[in-house]
Amino acid sequence: MKKIYLLALSVLFLGGVFTSCEMKEELTGKKEVPTDTGSLELSLNIKEATTSRVSDAELVKDFPVSITNTDPELSLTNKEYSSYAEIEGQSLMFPVGEYTVEAHTAGEIQSRMTSPYYKGSSTLTIAKGVTSKADVSCKMLNTKIQMQYTDEFKETFTSWVITFDDSKNNTLVFTDDDENSVYYWYLGESGTSTIRMNIVAYTTNERGESVKVTDVKSFTKSDADISYDDDDDNFVGGDQLFITLNPEADTPEGGETEEPESKPQIGFDVNVDIVFTESGESGTIKVPVEGTDDSIGGSTDTDGGDEGQEEAADGPTMVIPADITYTKGNAPAKADVEISAPNGIQSLIVTINPGNEEFGEILSEMGVNDELNFLQGVEMINNSSVNELLAPAEVSAPSDGCTSYEFPVGVFFSYLELTGATDSGKAHEFKIKVTDSKKNSKEGTLKVYINE
Repeated sequence: MKKIYLLALSVLFLGGVFTSCEMKEELTGKKEVPTDTGSLELSLNIKEATTSRVSDAELVKDFPVSITNTDPELSLTNKEYSSYAEIEGQSLMFPVGEYTVEAHTAGEIQSRMTSPYYKGSSTLTIAKGVTSKADVSCKMLNTKIQMQYTDEFKETFTSWVITFDDSKNNTLVFTDDDENSVYYWYLGESGTSTIRMNIVAYTTNERGESVKVTDVKSFTKSDADISYDDDDDNFVGGDQLFITLNPEADTPEGGETEEPESKPQIGFDVNVDIVFTESGESGTIKVPVEGTDDSIGGSTDTDGGDEGQEEAADGPTMVIPADITYTKGNAPAKADVEISAPNGIQSLIVTINPGNEEFGEILSEMGVNDELNFLQGVEMINNSSVNELLAPAEVSAPSDGCTSYEFPVGVFFSYLELTGATDSGKAHEFKIKVTDSKKNSKEGTLKVYINE
């Protein structure tokens, strides 16, 4: 009888143990870590078309490394190392199982960087008593864009802003005062089929006046004079684009330009050399010089106000940059609206329609001072209250009767950076109206779109 009692207690005890273990596994969601182990030896390398570095082996030493069990319930076996240098040449012990090894450039990838960003991964099996080798090849995730300006281009134009657009609200901006001629642009995992260039450059006519010349170019990878089956049809990480800009005169038949002293007929010759990711071979994309006719020689991008009216020959004019789209943190260096009024400026009103609530709140706070109420419209003529706002651009309020003025929309970019992306489908709208002493007026709008 006593033996039966003890046997019953043993069964109850063991049943309780098994039940407790099962309940613990259900509650924690963790499996028991295998006691059998194997070892891992890791090597890192960089895969890219070309390199100017002396040793990639030195570069990868700074790459963080993560070794992750493919079974999420065995996350206790995961390991993180702050750099490959910590484990280089070592044999690492791990419980048996399937693992993913990943390494990448330190930090997070950004839309625009001054150096390439690499990442690679590999999956392997750790078996009992076996040394497994993982050879992880890291690829460049961003696309190299290098600008090259010919001497003729630099002699022809005094300043320029070149904006690249990947058609996914992702932009990259180069300017004449940019210290970097090379950037690494992240186009996302799938890349993009077409890259568009919005070119705004300033030259000087024979009267010494500044004239804006604009054009829009676009090119695709399929435009290249050669292609390779193993390369992606899209521009992707690892591709390298070397873009050369040269001015090209657009002279009509007869060999003479119309009104050369006021409207220089200048276009842009764009040449794109590409080094392909996988093959490492190179090709050329020749972008045609033809642009939109109304952009050559300085367009005035205006809307409203003057529609259907015949403009006075000596009335005011405005040269407004094309609509600006950029990713937060990559604002253009400047965005000036050039205003000319031979009869003298009598009124210059700037009104801002905010593209998000945050910027609207900033403008509301400014508007406490009636002379800075951009939501309702600010008269800029002799308005000393705006001088502090315009100081970063080394510009002051225009005086009554002046015949030219540059309104620096770029002074607002520091505020726009604080407010983040514009709301979907909206832009920050800078509306400008100029009236001269003969009551001739001109209106225009510059729209600024910002993406996170």
